Amino acid sequence: MDDADARIALARLAARLWQEAAHVQVAAALALDESHVEHTAAALAPLRRTVAALVRRGQEDGSFRTDLAAPTLARLIEEMARTVVSRTDATSTGAADLAVRTVLSIAGLSWREADTLLASHPDIDTTVVATADADREANA
Repeated sequence: MDDADARIALARLAARLWQEAAHVQVAAALALDESHVEHTAAALAPLRRTVAALVRRGQEDGSFRTDLAAPTLARLIEEMARTVVSRTDATSTGAADLAVRTVLSIAGLSWREADTLLASHPDIDTTVVATADADREANA
């Protein structure tokens, strides 16, 4: 994520990850399950480094919460993203939007700040999965 604004970079990362995980939600949920997380740790290492770097950057520029240490905040973001992937119906309307907003919320943005951020960056598409699923169903 090469966005200068850590908030935008985190939102874009969350949206892209949701889009990828939603297509293989059952496999993603299994891979992220407590009993399998140890086995997927190596695969998640680059993502964890990216989230940790975004959190540090966001804390340094004041856009993310600073009441928690960066490693703790990065872990909370990861855990919340994992919960959303495993517990949210990927085909439901608004699922991608929920995933992005949840991650931003944990990072310290209010719902109003998340609204403003996403409204000013329509390229962070939080509707792709639902639209793609609807298109597939229509063509089936």
